[in-house]
Amino acid sequence: MRPGFVRWLLAMDNEYERAYRDALNVLFRRGRQVGRPHKGTDGTRRCQVDRVSMTDLEVLREAWGELLARDILRERDALSNACSECDRLWTRYSELLGRYLTAIRNKLSEDDGGKVQESRNQARKAVLDHLATHPRV
Repeated sequence: MRPGFVRWLLAMDNEYERAYRDALNVLFRRGRQVGRPHKGTDGTRRCQVDRVSMTDLEVLREAWGELLARDILRERDALSNACSECDRLWTRYSELLGRYLTAIRNKLSEDDGGKVQESRNQARKAVLDHLATHPRV
């Protein structure tokens, strides 16, 4: 896999996450009660908005409307070829990256921080190894 493609893929994933966070922020500014995103029982990300559990699509639709929400998801899905394993690995990596950044902010002991960093590194390697199984773009 070309290193430039990996950087592009990571940048696009960041764009999707930014659009999602912006959607949550828009809903909050509109006076909606917005909870923290979490993994649902089906493994997909969900977020409570006015005490209703919403998927990414539902959050984006509430904030941006149907057409823009579908466009945002279409771009994201084009990146992963709608591969559920890619989605699962990216979700895991994102969770571990968040823990790693929290560990750095909280200056956890080297033992705890080292375990978090190792988990994050393994998750990142799993993402890259899986992406290498997809046809080259």
